[in-house]
Amino acid sequence: MIDSNKAVEQLDVLLGEYDGMARSARETDLSDLGTPALEAMCGRLRSAITRFALPTSSYERQAAEGDKNPAWTRLPVLVGVVRALRADIAAGWLTTIEELIHADTFGDLFGQADELLSKGYKDAAAVVIGSTLEAHLRLLCDRAGVDTESAPGVPKKADVLRADLRKADVYNNLVSQQVLSWLALRNGAAHGKYEDYDKAQVEAMLRDVRGFITSYPA
Repeated sequence: MIDSNKAVEQLDVLLGEYDGMARSARETDLSDLGTPALEAMCGRLRSAITRFALPTSSYERQAAEGDKNPAWTRLPVLVGVVRALRADIAAGWLTTIEELIHADTFGDLFGQADELLSKGYKDAAAVVIGSTLEAHLRLLCDRAGVDTESAPGVPKKADVLRADLRKADVYNNLVSQQVLSWLALRNGAAHGKYEDYDKAQVEAMLRDVRGFITSYPA
């Protein structure tokens, strides 16, 4: 998920565009602006709800109820949902039970990595951290509506997930390159290339991946 400040900024842009349409319309339902313009706005609002709200959330359910309705009746509903979503994100009320569970689970794994590092097992620690990162990438894909399989029953590789999440604007190019470097270190550990990195790099990876998961919760 994109961080809350960026989410609020993007939602504000959409709501500002809608307000501009409302000011230019003669009819209160904006029907005089034409179906194509209303459908385009509905599509963008709907995508924002899908991007920033969980599939099981009340925001998604409310939006989905009107998916088959005409654009001029669907639009005010979507605007209302987006306004509510924007307010709740800004207030910090969207930390979900799922996020808390994921945080606890990953916290345990990071604890294992910490212990392995303290005992000198940098290679095992790198594998644990990398596996945790890959699991989180899959959760981010689920949340962003990105397919995690290249074919039925064939999971995408971690680097493909990384690239797909960048295409979906879940994070920027700099973060994408950071994720790539962490995956490369994990792959080195998993394939016995133990001389390609040292303990300090694994310690930095642990710190940075932990920060990444905190900044992009799933």
